[in-house]
Amino acid sequence: MTVQTAPAPVAVEERHLPAPRRPRRAPASLAFGALVATAAVLLPLGYLVVRATERGWEAVDATLIRPRTAELIGRSVSLSATVTAISVVLGVGAAWLVTRTDLPARRFWQVAFALPLAIPSYVAAWAWIGWRPDLAGRPGATIVLSSISYPYVYLPVAAAMRRADPGLEDVARSLGYGPVHTFFTVTLRQVRIAT
Repeated sequence: MTVQTAPAPVAVEERHLPAPRRPRRAPASLAFGALVATAAVLLPLGYLVVRATERGWEAVDATLIRPRTAELIGRSVSLSATVTAISVVLGVGAAWLVTRTDLPARRFWQVAFALPLAIPSYVAAWAWIGWRPDLAGRPGATIVLSSISYPYVYLPVAAAMRRADPGLEDVARSLGYGPVHTFFTVTLRQVRIAT
C-alpha cells in the first residue's frame, strides 16, 4: 500500500493592482458654465418667491392653504398621472410594434412615432383645437399631452428592445407561454429600466 502525499503548495505570485485613479476635477470653465446655467434656472423661481412674500408670510400662507389651491394641485397631479399612464402604454406599444413585429415600412414608423418631439406643445394644442374645436377641458388636455409625450417613453424603450435578446422570447414561447404572457414576463422585464 502506497501513501500519496499532497503536492507541495506552489507559491503564488503577488499581483500588484494599479492604484485606483483619483477622479479628475472638472475644468474651471465647466464649473463656471454649470454655475451660470443653475443661476439662470433658479432666477425665475427666486423672482416668484420675492414677489409672493412682498405682502408678508401671512398672505402666502392664506393663499397656499385655500381649498381652491388644494383642488388645483389635485387636478394637476391627476392629469399628470393619467398622461403618464397613457404615454407609457402608447410608447411601449409603439416600441414593440417597431422592434418585435413585421411592421411594413418599419423605418417610416420609427420616424413617425418620434415626430411629436419636433412639434412644440402649444403648436400641437392649437392644431388639435383647430381640428376639433369641441376638444377642451380635461379630456382635451389628456389627449394633447399624451399625444406629444409618448415619444419620451417610445425612444428609450425601442432602444432597449433593440438591445434585448429576442431569443429569450422565443424560448418562452417554445415553453408554452402565450404572446401576452411572454410580453409581460420576458420582454418587459428586459426593458423595465427604460420604461
